[in-house]
Amino acid sequence: MNYELQIINFNYMKSKLSIVNYQLSIIIILFFALPVKAQVNVGSADVPHSFSILELTTALKQGGLRLPRLSNTDRDKLHPESDPAAAQGLVIYNTDNDCVEFWSGSNWVDQCVDVAPVCVAAPGQPAEITVSVNGPLTKNSTVTYSVPSVPGATSYAWTLPAWPGWSITSGDGTNSIQVNVGTIEYASTVISVAAKNACGDMGQARTRAVSFCGAYVNSNTDWREFMCYNLGVTDTNADPFTPSPALNGDYYQWGYKTPCATYDPDNGDAIVGTWVSTATTNIYGDGSNTAVTTKSPTDPCPDGYRVPNNNEWSGALNKTFNTQTPLGTSWSAGNWTGYLLNNSLFLPASGGYNFMGMLQSRGTTGYYWGSGLPRLNYANYVTMSSTSVSYNNGNGVLTSMGYSVRCIAE
Repeated sequence: MNYELQIINFNYMKSKLSIVNYQLSIIIILFFALPVKAQVNVGSADVPHSFSILELTTALKQGGLRLPRLSNTDRDKLHPESDPAAAQGLVIYNTDNDCVEFWSGSNWVDQCVDVAPVCVAAPGQPAEITVSVNGPLTKNSTVTYSVPSVPGATSYAWTLPAWPGWSITSGDGTNSIQVNVGTIEYASTVISVAAKNACGDMGQARTRAVSFCGAYVNSNTDWREFMCYNLGVTDTNADPFTPSPALNGDYYQWGYKTPCATYDPDNGDAIVGTWVSTATTNIYGDGSNTAVTTKSPTDPCPDGYRVPNNNEWSGALNKTFNTQTPLGTSWSAGNWTGYLLNNSLFLPASGGYNFMGMLQSRGTTGYYWGSGLPRLNYANYVTMSSTSVSYNNGNGVLTSMGYSVRCIAE
């Protein structure tokens, strides 16, 4: 009996050894076969595609790949920075960010933020362009142009005048640039800037006229840019320093955005609409008699400019800061005359319309509005004659008069 049991036990052990040997044989075969065929399809007998090392297939189309789910703390315990190149391409699902992340070789990249940025749908147009210049705009001047930062913008694309010699010397791509000024021409031109992000332009570009005219105000170092032409001048190729019909411009009642009368060098004067009795609700600046720099909604000047205030006009017409030179062959009605200030700002003697809507004194005097309102329905203004030009900031003149407007840079 014992002998039979021993025979049975020996056969059992022999059977187990055969099974183990079989399993080892399979493992050895697979081990040597893997280098020959490294592509695997789990869940299907289909041959993997040539570009796949591993394919996961489910006939029910109900399964997916569940990546390792790690918090920021657990993710950082992986320490891919210990061998960053070898760890490149490591993928996890971040449970704190609810997003897939991969190791780029230098940092973790969040697929929801870094790879697919959300485009800014808002217009994102830059605010008005401001300019900073220390003196008359001449060849080789250095000028700073800037705009406030636009939320969501990552860069700014500036376009300079196509005149020879103009270039950005610093700040390119930012919201503030320094520009070297090259050739200056009388032809009208602009500088523009567009805010950008990963999605492209965020809205329309902001433009500003390039002016090479101005005057010192308040001191010999406080240079301010003015527009080269009266508001309403259409021929911006005309020499802004030589008296001519092209420099006349339009006329405005104080506090109103649109002209009350226009001047066309080919067809003469034309009244626009009807004359109005100016109310204090329509103002330039803030309607006070201070040196305010606020631009009111009714200010007729283009973006980046406004009607000059009391201090600015008084300074520009101060002989201590700027010379005054009368121009024109004869200061008489119908002729073209005016004052050249410091060889950088010319004010034509365009006359003005009285409160009845009648043109007076063109060729013998000129009138320009300021933003001061010393009393109800009376505003401050520039006046000139063949012997002098000055700013009247006393009692003012009726706001229903039609005078010229020369804009100063904000």
